[in-house]
Amino acid sequence: MLPTATALQFRIALSHVVRGIDRVRNVIVERHRLETDEHLILRVLAFCIFYDDELRFGPGPAAREAADLWARDATGKPTVWVDVDADDADRLRKMIQHNRGVAVHVLFADAGRRDALLAQLAELKRRPPELEALGIWTVDAALVGALAARDELRQRWAVTIVEDHLYVEHDGRTVDCPLQRTSLPPPERR
Repeated sequence: MLPTATALQFRIALSHVVRGIDRVRNVIVERHRLETDEHLILRVLAFCIFYDDELRFGPGPAAREAADLWARDATGKPTVWVDVDADDADRLRKMIQHNRGVAVHVLFADAGRRDALLAQLAELKRRPPELEALGIWTVDAALVGALAARDELRQRWAVTIVEDHLYVEHDGRTVDCPLQRTSLPPPERR
């Protein structure tokens, strides 16, 4: 029988210049056997991009209704909710509607998947005002592919985010790409 998950360890030196974050973190991520390398790498990049001291990894694609990353306050209320390659606009709407004040972000490496979500968001019939703050971000698929090509269970990354650009240094090589934020489309007229 195949194991259901494999633990990968990342030592991440994170510098998020605009937000004034400078941290070194050891991060252990459980990779479900059905999760692609690219999806796992996108979750780790999301951890860096949306870093918060309370941010934790969710179960990944193994639990469809759970976030890929999340943070909660002392009462257990979600404060940050991050999805990777989200494909259900109504699920995001419900998260925002039932958890006022939560910061919701979605990260993509595939513009086609991002555009499909944007089309769903435009078609939503009920749009809470907080939906306008939804963060829809895209990184370059080539960067994700380069990082996913490594098969070590332990990796060291130096991640620098400067305004709208992401740099990841690993094994003496640096890969970088723009970090693109997309605005929410206006609702479709009916």
